[in-house]
Amino acid sequence: MNNHLNFNTTGLIVIGLISCTKENKIPVPAPSPDPRPNILIISCEDLSPRLHCYGDSLGRTPHLDRLAAMGTIYNRAYATTPVSAPSRSSIITGMYACSYGAQNMRTNNKSSVVGALDSLRYKDYFDLPLYDAIPPADVRCFSELMRQQGYYCTNNSKTDYNFAPPVTSWDENSKHAHWRNRPAGKPFFAVFNIMATHESQIWKQSNDTLITDPNSVTVPPFYPDTKKIRTDIARIYDNMSRMDSAVGRILQMLEEDSLTKNTIIMFYSDHGDGLPRYKRSIYETGLQVAFIIAKPENSDDGKRSNRLVSLIDVGPTVLTWAGIPVPDYMHGIPISDTVPAREYCYATADRMDVAIDCSRSVCDSQYRYIRNYMPAVPFVQDIPYRNQMATMQELYAFQKAGKFNGLQRQWFAKTKPKEELYDIINDPYNLRNLAELPAYKKVLDRMRNAHETWRNDVGDLSIVTEKEMIKQLWGGNTQPQTLLPAVTLQNTGTDSILIGLTCATAGASIGYRFRSEGHSWNIYNTPFIAHAKAEDTLEVVAHRIGYKPSQPLTIYVKP
Repeated sequence: MNNHLNFNTTGLIVIGLISCTKENKIPVPAPSPDPRPNILIISCEDLSPRLHCYGDSLGRTPHLDRLAAMGTIYNRAYATTPVSAPSRSSIITGMYACSYGAQNMRTNNKSSVVGALDSLRYKDYFDLPLYDAIPPADVRCFSELMRQQGYYCTNNSKTDYNFAPPVTSWDENSKHAHWRNRPAGKPFFAVFNIMATHESQIWKQSNDTLITDPNSVTVPPFYPDTKKIRTDIARIYDNMSRMDSAVGRILQMLEEDSLTKNTIIMFYSDHGDGLPRYKRSIYETGLQVAFIIAKPENSDDGKRSNRLVSLIDVGPTVLTWAGIPVPDYMHGIPISDTVPAREYCYATADRMDVAIDCSRSVCDSQYRYIRNYMPAVPFVQDIPYRNQMATMQELYAFQKAGKFNGLQRQWFAKTKPKEELYDIINDPYNLRNLAELPAYKKVLDRMRNAHETWRNDVGDLSIVTEKEMIKQLWGGNTQPQTLLPAVTLQNTGTDSILIGLTCATAGASIGYRFRSEGHSWNIYNTPFIAHAKAEDTLEVVAHRIGYKPSQPLTIYVKP
C-alpha cells in the first residue's frame, strides 16, 4: 500500500495510511497572561535527607536551604520503591508501579554490565523479554493532562518510567527542554532531573579531591567503620553539594525571568541514598527522602511538617495546583491542608537488575511493617552494578573474613524473616525486629491488615511470576502495537481542509505536528483546519502506554 498520498483542497474524506501538511497561521492578538501558577519540579537521584536544612551539619546545600526557608520541609516523605525506574513510573502515573507491571528494575533495557555476564548464572533474568509496563487504558502521564489544559510541559531529561512515554507526554523532553521555550502567555510545568547524586557517581567521582572530611561522617551501625566506607559516604556529601549548585542555577534562571512570584517549586529525591542497604532496600534508609514545597503566595518560612507524604502524591498535588481534576485511577492524594493526611505510606521492592525478590512495606507515623514474600532469598544478592562500589566490595570482604559484628551480620543472613516490624522513631535504621514480640502483636496485626488491604485494593501484579505477568499484560507472547490512526480530510472552503484523527486502540493518545512548526507534538482532541496555501507535512502517531507506538503517518498537503 502507498504510504504517501497527496491531497489538494478539493480532497474528500480519506481514512487510512497517509501523509500530509500544515496550515499557514493567521495572525492573532498576543494572548493575555494565564493567571494559573507555573510549577517547577527539581528532582535528584539516590539521596536520603542529608540536606543541611534537615539538620545534617555536613550538608553544604545553601540553595536548597534557601528554598526550604521559603516553604515547607516534610520530615516524613517516602518513595514508593527504593530504586529509580519503578519510583519514577509511579510518580508520572500517580499509580503504584506494582498495579500495572512497572515494579521491577528494569523492564525495557539491560545494561552493558549485566549483558556481559554469564547468561546461565542469571538464567531467570535473561529468559525475560524486554517489555513496557501497561497501565489501564485511561491512564496518562500526568504531564499530558497538564498539556491538555494549556500548560507548557518540559522534562529535562530523564524519564526511566519502565515504559516509553508517548510523544504527547511533553512539549519538550530532552536535555535542552526549558520553560524559556514556551509560547507567550502560557503557564509552564517544568521538570529538571539532576544526576549528580546518582549511585554511580560515588565511584565515577572517586578520583576527585574530597571536600568532605571522611573522619567527620557518621557510619551507620550496619557497616564496619573503615576508610573506604567513610570515603564513599563523604563522596555522597560532595556529590550533594554539586547537585545543590545545579539547583542554584535553576533558581537563578527563575529569578532572571521574574517568575519567582508566580511559580510553585517542589524538590525531592527519587529514593534513599545510593549506598548498600539504602538503595534497593525497603527500610527507612532506602525509602525516606527529602521533600520541600515552596509556594510564592504564602510565607511558611521553613515550616516543618510531620505529615506523611508519598511520592505517589506528586501527580495529584501538581494537578490540584493547576486547577485540574485528579483522575479517579490515581492512588495518590493532594498534599494540601484542605485534604486529610494519609495514614500510611506503602512501598514495594521486586527484581533488582538480576536479583529476583519480592517484598512489600507499609509505615505509619511510628512503625514500619515489611512482608517478605520470598523469605528463602537472602537480603544481599549479587548485583553486578552495585558491586562496582568500594563499600560493597568492603562488605563482601568483611563477610568472607568473618569480621562482622552482630548488627553488621544481619543484612548478610542467608534467609529473611517472613515479617518484620520496626519502631522507626526509636530505631531509624530498622535493626530491631519487633514482629515476634508479644507486646507488639496488636501493632503487627494492624500493620499487616493495612498491607493486605492495600495489596488487594491496588491489584498487586507480583502475585504471579514476572514472566506470567508479562503474558497477562500482553495478552500473549508479543507486545501489542497501537493501531494505525485513521485520518479524515474534508474540504471546508478555499485553501482549507478539516482534518480528523481517530485510533481504534483503546486508551491511545494521538499526536500530530506540522514539520514547519518544529519538533513538538500536539495532542489531538478535536478536528482541526489546515490551510493549504503553502506545502507542508503533517505527521501523525498514536501510542497507548505500554504498547508499541503505531506506525507513523505522513500527510502531504499541497495548495
